[in-house]
Amino acid sequence: MELRHFRYFLEVVEQGSFTRAAQALHISQPTLSQQIRVLEREVGATLLVREPGGVSPTAAGAVFHEHVAAILAATADAVSAARLRAGGPRTLRIGIAGPLPGDIQMPVISAFKEAFPDVRTAWRALELNELDRPLLDGDVDVALIRLPLDPERLDWEVLVDDEPRAVLVPIGHPLGEAETITLDDVIDASFVAIADSVPLAAQRWWTFYDERNREDARFVGEPVDTVAAAALSIRLNRVPCPGPFALRDTLALSGITTLPMTGLSPTVTVAARRRSDEGLPEVFCELAARTVRELRAAGAV
Repeated sequence: MELRHFRYFLEVVEQGSFTRAAQALHISQPTLSQQIRVLEREVGATLLVREPGGVSPTAAGAVFHEHVAAILAATADAVSAARLRAGGPRTLRIGIAGPLPGDIQMPVISAFKEAFPDVRTAWRALELNELDRPLLDGDVDVALIRLPLDPERLDWEVLVDDEPRAVLVPIGHPLGEAETITLDDVIDASFVAIADSVPLAAQRWWTFYDERNREDARFVGEPVDTVAAAALSIRLNRVPCPGPFALRDTLALSGITTLPMTGLSPTVTVAARRRSDEGLPEVFCELAARTVRELRAAGAV
């Protein structure tokens, strides 16, 4: 019985499917099935049952799942603690490109401080005209931020991958009457102008550059480079502005309606670090992913 058997079992339970679990683990389904049978022989009990709707744990499997999850979490904590101690106490600088879905920066940073009380944490807000640049330039060690990011220089752990994209419109705007909108509703619209200081990849992703056959959108007003300036432009120029749905929680009382979009890939929030930085930044990203995963399993995010 090896740790990989525990990981395989956990993935099957969490995915509810051998096929999806095999894909997530990057192994073949027959190999995964064979390894689960090996595990069941070692345990001496049937742990999983295949049903028409998928795979579910037996009563013995549910108990086993609880203990295995704790074992793997403790193992991860042991590895993290060893890596941290090898590097010695230090400061971790955290960039936060908020607002983040579910305000996840609070439990993530709290979990890190609880796990590593000897490490000083410092954080800064990352505005639109910064985004991933402080991370790339070494001004912060890690960032809680949304994709797109530079895959050549940065590595990350996914935290939330199902936050819908949204369009923010001033109250009274014709689009504001709908509960949700689609790309077709805004493909020909003019948007709030974005300053050149905002990273180009982010500009294009948020203004549907690829979806409009790699053509730039039309813009209105003075270019903005902060969330506050974008909110002001939305109201003054009476034009929509794409953004993450979490903005709803910060702009709802300032004359703006946030409408979720359907039919588009969602935003993805990650804990990111420079590829060259291991040790403490890597530990933080792994702990952030585990913390958010546990919160989501408990329905807290």
